[in-house]
Amino acid sequence: MAGSDEHQPMQQLLRPLYALSVEGRSGSRSREELPYHAGPSAPLAPFGGSSSSGSSSGSSSSTASANSNSTSLGFPFSLLAALQLYFSIPAKMRSGLGVGVGVALPFSLNRRVRLGLVATAVLATVALLRMLTTLKPVCHHNSTNCVIIPDDNQDAVAMPVHPTVLYYNTHGGCNQNMRGVMRSLGVKVDLFNPKQVAGYGMSASRARYLIESGHVDFVCSKYDIIIIGDTIPHGRALLESLLEKDPMKQCRSKIVVEMTNRFDWDITDKSAYYNTISELVQLSKTTLKDKLFWVANNNVEKAFLEHKVGVSMPMVRVLRPLGVAPEYPYPLDLPEPNANTFAARMHYSSVYSVLKRKYNVPVAVFPFGHKYGGPKNLLRFKGFIDIPYEYSTMKLYENIAFGIPMIIPSPSFLQELYDTGVHKSLNPYILQRFPLGADLPFEHIPEFPEWSAYMDYYAPEFAPYVYHVNSYQELQNMSTMSAQEVDSKNVRVNGPVFYGEYRERILAGWLGLFQDMGYAYKMNGSGAKIMMQL
Repeated sequence: MAGSDEHQPMQQLLRPLYALSVEGRSGSRSREELPYHAGPSAPLAPFGGSSSSGSSSGSSSSTASANSNSTSLGFPFSLLAALQLYFSIPAKMRSGLGVGVGVALPFSLNRRVRLGLVATAVLATVALLRMLTTLKPVCHHNSTNCVIIPDDNQDAVAMPVHPTVLYYNTHGGCNQNMRGVMRSLGVKVDLFNPKQVAGYGMSASRARYLIESGHVDFVCSKYDIIIIGDTIPHGRALLESLLEKDPMKQCRSKIVVEMTNRFDWDITDKSAYYNTISELVQLSKTTLKDKLFWVANNNVEKAFLEHKVGVSMPMVRVLRPLGVAPEYPYPLDLPEPNANTFAARMHYSSVYSVLKRKYNVPVAVFPFGHKYGGPKNLLRFKGFIDIPYEYSTMKLYENIAFGIPMIIPSPSFLQELYDTGVHKSLNPYILQRFPLGADLPFEHIPEFPEWSAYMDYYAPEFAPYVYHVNSYQELQNMSTMSAQEVDSKNVRVNGPVFYGEYRERILAGWLGLFQDMGYAYKMNGSGAKIMMQL
């Protein structure tokens, strides 16, 4: 069974107690059948995402059934159920229990006392889990506190044959991008934040429960197309429903998997999850070819999935973000913008302190997650130093679109930062395991190693609009230049011009995807061009 290795120590510890609990029992439910949600849900505040650029968004209105007679599912407090529930808890939660038991056991030599301590710890965890899970609504047909944010765009024409689209995503920047894409195509898109029903790295048991409880049917009965964005495991229940033998449990919508941030983000039961993804990939070439579609917003996602799962994917369109971001005032608690100072954003890296302390590079470092008002505010600095913490980020495209001169370490310098432990947020060596040479699916900058083609920071099409540096010394030299001297490529002017044209290519890719799903533009009776089903 997937993840059995990580369960083994605690399973051995609990085996005597487990045996006692099952003695004389029959008809107990399996672990997969055990409910995760344990009662009526507390109301959640309407969600609002935040862009990677430091901008924020959030308007809300509820879309839910008026029926409020949802009842508690009850909770099995038997010892067997407690043990079963223990092993359905994500590993990160279980670790706290393991530490507690490990500290308590050495203080007792009596076997009965030891078992009593274990039972107490397990039951305490069960009680805590019940409290936590009641905060997560299921969002099914009887839910009264489930939030779906409708598209209020009046220009998108709604017709009976017009595709209804839901964006199933947690990331504010991705929401802004998808709204921009769909509005450009004349299609309305509603937003649903799956954090309402699950955290990161959804487990198989939680996905099973969302299928059985009616959540999948709830969202899939409302929309023709559901696009899963940002972290794909948030949509695990939707995807696993496609493998159900009972057609009534299958999602009836067409599903688009938009890979933006590694398909297995925060997954702990990787073996089971990879098997699911492998089966879905294979079926998307045959029985699900008109139902399940794969796209990515950067070059690495397809190769990363194929490497991890060991499967060859069908065509994956690379549809990069539009580079859109709203404007907000620059926060007063951040350093004052200055044309003689670089800007940067902290992300688990000591490189910026090295730049300031050892090389005297003037740089205003924003705390990670702190709003800075969007990319337009970065134009007031000399440039933006971006040490990649992911293989691509939303702010990369936003900054090019807004004409922000970005200073980025070259592939060799990035490897140096990783090797010296200064910047461990991203491991560039993983990319060397992907197809190279004649099998490399992308062009690469000739003076850079082939693996760099998998990072959009080194994509040839973006090279004229970013600055790659090979050392700390180069950054130090740039710090002595004026803003005009630093921007020798005139990115402040040429970047927005390039990205304005590049957006047309992005939108053409999305239009091609809609055509694959059976939709195309037609003229209505008023002479307006609208998206309709073929």
